[in-house]
Amino acid sequence: MIVMYTPSHKWHYVNAFKERFAKGRVQGSERIDGLLSWKTRCKEKHFCIIVLDALPHEEQIRIVKDFQEAPFHIHIIWTEGNTIPTLQGTTNLTQETISWKELSASGMNPHITHLKETHRCLQEETDSLLVGTSKVMEDLKIAIRSAGEELSSSSPMLVGETGTGKSLAARLINQASHNKGLHMVTVNCSRLCGDVGRVLLFGSSPGAFTGAVQKKGLLGEANGKTLFLDELQTMSPSTQQDLLDVVETHTYRKLGETGLAAADFLLITALNEDPFQLMARNRLREDLFHRLSGNIIFLPPLRVHKEDIPLLITTKAKEDKPISPHFLQRLYDYDWPGNVRELETILRKAEHFSRKKDQLDLPDGPLDPRKGCPWPMHRLYTSDT
Repeated sequence: MIVMYTPSHKWHYVNAFKERFAKGRVQGSERIDGLLSWKTRCKEKHFCIIVLDALPHEEQIRIVKDFQEAPFHIHIIWTEGNTIPTLQGTTNLTQETISWKELSASGMNPHITHLKETHRCLQEETDSLLVGTSKVMEDLKIAIRSAGEELSSSSPMLVGETGTGKSLAARLINQASHNKGLHMVTVNCSRLCGDVGRVLLFGSSPGAFTGAVQKKGLLGEANGKTLFLDELQTMSPSTQQDLLDVVETHTYRKLGETGLAAADFLLITALNEDPFQLMARNRLREDLFHRLSGNIIFLPPLRVHKEDIPLLITTKAKEDKPISPHFLQRLYDYDWPGNVRELETILRKAEHFSRKKDQLDLPDGPLDPRKGCPWPMHRLYTSDT
């Protein structure tokens, strides 16, 4: 979306842009209030271009202040003669100046192209990293982008078997949020067990226990950022209760301190087992699950979208070789307990054993290493085959 503020005698710029770009992508306004209204009217979630004519500096400050809290990226292009205003906390806003010579539909093309690429960045990264064109994968990509847009109001819970890409999905959700570019603190919850885990999570102060030192803790490190808690079910029940208190009160207390600290972070959680079975076995607190399950995203196992295997091979293989039809059929027939991660491992083995062949292949035998290794182990450690 391009929104142009311009006095009436320069409206020809707006008309020129409307002729150049797609219908509805260019809007004009002769009033500052009309310009500011686009903060709530704009449906673009990742970029919004605002081209301004000459304005008093105080009006520039007003515009930047008003847009700096918008839940999408804004790039303001000021015409020459304006002084770019600088304000703190404008992480979603970038600015530049251009000359009047550049201020034409053709002269603006490089700027527009750059920002369109920025806008497409998330979708392209999602499509390239979450490989697959099957319906379940397309639905997953949509769910991830939607979760990112709603991350500030709803904490997504990722549920999927090992190797389905939960960590990647969490990173893409963070990238899709208005906090795009901010660091995400990732922790496997198996590390948060016992007293050591409590110190790691909450931090500590000298005197909290024998040998205690000042530690910031993961909650402190994640302040103002995104916290990704992987394998949530491996967290002890008592620590799960502590986490529930943090989520509900948005505060926590470091070990050895009496005062409360603010817990200001966005939260993404993940489970690698069925949450209802986990609750039945008392490995996941029901109250915590109900508090965090407002937006559950199920990551499909590879066995339910095997039609994506050829595309996965093309994307993941390091060698540009066709795959033998027999080997491809074996991949189709396999159940993939390790999902895409296991496919990548099998591809590395196939590439190794096909170094002097024209096609990717593996000797016949079970692909699952738990059922016996079909490959001569000594060949893994020799340079010649």
